[in-house]
Amino acid sequence: MTPGDEQPPEPTPSQATEDAATLGATIASVAAMQTSLTALAAGSVDRSRAGAAAVVTAASAIAAVYSGLLGYVFSIDESPLAARALLAPIFFAVAITLSTAYLAYITATKRTSTFESATGWASGIYERTNQFIGYTKRIVVRRVWMLQAAVVALGLGVACIALPFIAPGATAAEPVEPSSPIVETWPTPPPSTGTPELDALLFQAQLDQAVKTAEARALATDAKNQIAADAAVETSWMDGIDFFLRVLLAGTVLIIVTPIITAIVGWRSSDT
Repeated sequence: MTPGDEQPPEPTPSQATEDAATLGATIASVAAMQTSLTALAAGSVDRSRAGAAAVVTAASAIAAVYSGLLGYVFSIDESPLAARALLAPIFFAVAITLSTAYLAYITATKRTSTFESATGWASGIYERTNQFIGYTKRIVVRRVWMLQAAVVALGLGVACIALPFIAPGATAAEPVEPSSPIVETWPTPPPSTGTPELDALLFQAQLDQAVKTAEARALATDAKNQIAADAAVETSWMDGIDFFLRVLLAGTVLIIVTPIITAIVGWRSSDT
């Protein structure tokens, strides 16, 4: 027997038992890790659906409360509803629509990559686990931009709730003190008819007519003064349609840009 043909020594019973125990522990550890990773990846689909459902529920509930509050406040105040009051419902509607679309389109991928067995049983297990994780990830992130945009829209809607109830820069109309009716021309008693009772009735009718004319003149003066006071009122810079359009445009841009920035940051993080 040449030196190169020498066989390694047979392991002792204690060493074989130790090796078997180590291998069993390794297999159990790998199996537990694979089970945990698989469950975590499978649960990501349910978590994403729950997140989208939470956005729909929150936006719907807040929109309902907001609408009731608007109706109550402005029915008491009797003031016209400003255009900025529509901003919050618009953003809530966008959040509900995008979240619902995400829920409706979160389906399985049409194609899966072919698995190629790696060398060694441990490498094969990891390869299968990674393939499953990648499969579930594609299901979750395929239209994740909808959910991200919905969250931004929900935040914008919440931020715009207070807009109808504030009016910076506005001044209230000064209350007009009612004018006292003054009879400018006091009636003179009519010529006597020879009947004192009839003379008294005619004179009382003249007095009543003079008082009514004075009251009507006072009311007309009060209305004219109130119109002048209302004309002197300064409206808030938030009351114009320009503010409404600017906020709506800025919110729309933020809803569109946020998922794009998030995707870019995610790509850079995955590259590093």
